[in-house]
Amino acid sequence: MKSREKILKEWEARSPLSEGLLREANRFLIYPFPPRRTRGNLATLKWFDDRERQLAEWRKTFAPHPIEKSDLLFQDLSPVLLNQLYCRDLLRQVPEMVERTRKLLLLVLSEIKDQQSFIYLREAANCYILGLPQAAIALSRAAVEAHLRTAVSKHYGKKVVEEASFSKTINFAVRLRLLSPKGQKLVTKVKDAGDSVLHIRPAEYETTALDVLEAARAVILEMGGK
Repeated sequence: MKSREKILKEWEARSPLSEGLLREANRFLIYPFPPRRTRGNLATLKWFDDRERQLAEWRKTFAPHPIEKSDLLFQDLSPVLLNQLYCRDLLRQVPEMVERTRKLLLLVLSEIKDQQSFIYLREAANCYILGLPQAAIALSRAAVEAHLRTAVSKHYGKKVVEEASFSKTINFAVRLRLLSPKGQKLVTKVKDAGDSVLHIRPAEYETTALDVLEAARAVILEMGGK
């Protein structure tokens, strides 16, 4: 009987499912009709993908865009072609999503009992996995702020805390000794990163998002996560 380690090594040596599915998806010009694998057909497939991607990106800006006569096929962003584009793009992204998920292996959120903070952190983790570091950082900041405001309001009252800035709420938490010196540094790290993303400039590296996510979780757990 094969050992677990040997089985895992054999699995890792094989081509992952996403690569196999992507190869299969690339057989089609328009699913479910596979064209012959000629140079001309492959060039046409690439043109379709590039044009659809260009128009899909334009669509996200919600700005007027003149449709040329040659673009009539794409005028309504054909659901069939758009479906194919997203399928291929998602399959290409899967290996990176797998690596980011593995980096979150020790980031257990089930210990956090505060539902509001838990929801924010869960969404932050999902954003990180999907390659959306700006959103992950912003949501990590929201998780910490929500938890601090809940904890501080028990001592200063809900009205006072609602009117206070995040910085002032942190000061309240420090006065109440809800945060250790290490916790204070982590709170500052999360706040500064979140403020930068929301008000100054996007974060440059995905690792920053992971660091902020881990810091947010640590702060909430230090305060009991309840």
